[in-house]
Amino acid sequence: PTTSTTSSLTATSNLLPSLTIPTPAAVEPAPAIPNFNDLVVPLETITPGTAPPMQILSKHSLTVTLHFTKVTPAPGVMVIVISVVSMSAAYTSNVLFQAAVPKLFALSIDDAAKASTAHR
Repeated sequence: PTTSTTSSLTATSNLLPSLTIPTPAAVEPAPAIPNFNDLVVPLETITPGTAPPMQILSKHSLTVTLHFTKVTPAPGVMVIVISVVSMSAAYTSNVLFQAAVPKLFALSIDDAAKASTAHR
């Protein structure tokens, strides 16, 4: 018995493209971090990217995988879909995914498609 739930994750960064320190004449302002409230990414528009999925947890019959997408709703913004799969026959409810990112990143986690698994 396999049950999964999916949520999308949007992250943005103001990281410099290289470690070279530019001269003052070559300095360009960093792109502004977009307001996440203005970004809308309908689930049906999300398509898989070229990077393979990354399994970040496999423990106690639970697997969490990051799926990188082609979607870029704004410059410097990346959309990642998180799949949580339970191989347990037990009912699971109130699934909540939390994440922390370095201060150079901004993070927005959309609500999961569903927050529980079906009864067996």
